[in-house]
Amino acid sequence: MSARLVRAVAMRLLILGFVLLLHPSSAGAQAPQADIEAEPSVVTVRVRGSIGTENIALSINGRNLASWYAIGTEFTPRTVRVETETVVSSLRVHFTNDGGWPEADRNVNIDYVEIDGIRFQSEAPTTFSTGTYTPGDGCAGGFKQREWLHCNGYLEYRAAQGVVLAPDLDPEPPAGEPSVVGFRARGTTGAENVDLRINGSIVGSWSGLSTSLQTYSVTVTDETVIDTIRVHFTNDAVVPQDRNVLVDHLMIDGTMYQSEAPTTFSTGTYTPGTGCAGGFKQREWLHCNGYLEYQAAAGVTLAGGAHPPNPDRVRVIVDTDMGPDIDDALALAMAHGYVGEGKAEIAAVTISRNSDTGARYADLVNTFYQRPDIPIGVYRGSTDQDGNNYYYVADVVNSGDFPHDIHLTPIPEGYKVMRRALADAPDDSVVLVQIGYSTNTAALLRSGPDEISPLTGVELIEAKVRLLSVMGGNNGMSSPEFNIAQDVAAARQVFDQWPVDLYQSEAKLGGGIFYPLESILLDFTEPSPHVIPVSFLNRDIPWHRDNGDYYDMRTWDLTSVMAGVEDPDTYFVVSGPGTVRVDGQGLTTFEPSALGKHRTLGRFWELSESERQMVVDRMIQLVSRRP
Repeated sequence: MSARLVRAVAMRLLILGFVLLLHPSSAGAQAPQADIEAEPSVVTVRVRGSIGTENIALSINGRNLASWYAIGTEFTPRTVRVETETVVSSLRVHFTNDGGWPEADRNVNIDYVEIDGIRFQSEAPTTFSTGTYTPGDGCAGGFKQREWLHCNGYLEYRAAQGVVLAPDLDPEPPAGEPSVVGFRARGTTGAENVDLRINGSIVGSWSGLSTSLQTYSVTVTDETVIDTIRVHFTNDAVVPQDRNVLVDHLMIDGTMYQSEAPTTFSTGTYTPGTGCAGGFKQREWLHCNGYLEYQAAAGVTLAGGAHPPNPDRVRVIVDTDMGPDIDDALALAMAHGYVGEGKAEIAAVTISRNSDTGARYADLVNTFYQRPDIPIGVYRGSTDQDGNNYYYVADVVNSGDFPHDIHLTPIPEGYKVMRRALADAPDDSVVLVQIGYSTNTAALLRSGPDEISPLTGVELIEAKVRLLSVMGGNNGMSSPEFNIAQDVAAARQVFDQWPVDLYQSEAKLGGGIFYPLESILLDFTEPSPHVIPVSFLNRDIPWHRDNGDYYDMRTWDLTSVMAGVEDPDTYFVVSGPGTVRVDGQGLTTFEPSALGKHRTLGRFWELSESERQMVVDRMIQLVSRRP
């Protein structure tokens, strides 16, 4: 056992002893109770197997609460206590180890699920199944009205949606928090003036709008019920240039109101026949002095309760090779950490190699972090790494410990999932984080108009993407970096043709910044089992061990996620503008240029020890954030 591992185990024992000292009830003594604020809920599953070796799991809101193995052939109630107040959005019982011969055909019979005495029947018309066999459609999803699961899948008790588990019996009234109200706009000349008015009062004014889309926002501290909320254009002119204002959308505490919505009234939008007369124009433009009034926001209360005051969360597409190394899993967990902080939302996850197993693992992680419906796509070409699933992904996917369901439907092509995410996004709102090969992003660049969008890939990128953050390359080295080498032609196309800003994180940055083993051992205790330590400590990753012991992990991919969501100047030594070139062998160079759209994030040795520690501390904070 390494000295590092010995220290980690000793630290864990020390922490456990300290907890027992503070809470003697953990060791068997009964501690005095303070005022009880919440009553735990008991969830019961009455279940049996057909041969007795069946395994099941219970998940609520995508989080695995309990797993039971070899459940037997007699109906037996299986129970779990929920201590934290939770509003049920999905409640599922999963069958996880379907199998046939040579043993026998495994199946699961679930009589019902019960929450605090309220019973939800498996055969009810509101129970959805993805594992019940019926003639004609097999185990395809549907409201089967049966108690049996014949295939790996789940019963989802939709009648339980909205049930509150472990409700707070003495809730305090929510403290009022400031509201953030913003809008995203640009002018045609840069001389346009606008103001924001709530209930007739001006709450913010801006002169000389940028000609590129920017967010303009104000903070409202006094509780206010919206009657009218308007963005006004105040200095229309045609000489010396025609001034106009484009307002992409209004945002109130993270809720978006589109300017082109049928509920947005305009007095400044020109249309043939009516000019700038008032009407529901369904346009983003103000051509005359006038306003856009967002009538869908009427009745919203500002500064009236707790809410995340973040009008400009980053929409992230995570494009990953997920499988050959564990930093991809840590990077996806980091993205979920940013979502938990209110700084980001994950618009899609795409796999840059042809691996359904990699896609299933990504869905498993998303489900573990209680976001099971994030769209997932897969590259449908060919790479040398397509079969590289024996490193942790296959073991975790097949373990039955973590629910996932993307394998029940065909997994779409990665670039099409990207196109859908971009088409659905506001302008200039998406950061694409590429931490695998360039296969999907190159396919996106090449894509033409289709049923998803009339725009080409380049046009979609120009309209929707603010930044591409790439982990790839080792500038000036004599051998190609791994991610670049897997598809050199695609990498050359991306670096040569990407039309908006690009940050490059070289292997020489994350290669010298390490995610500590101690964090893996100590920071992921709940919920248990936790997908990150289970994946990290997989014995099939031989280069993660030294003489049998695990060690710290290089953070190649994590640096690109950080640079995509946060200001990279906070953590890294960002270069001036220039261009990254990829030659025919996959070797990369950076050429400074005032007109270049690329920047590099520097090398690890350009950071002091304390600066590297700041990066690591931030990574730990995000990756280990509890779901």
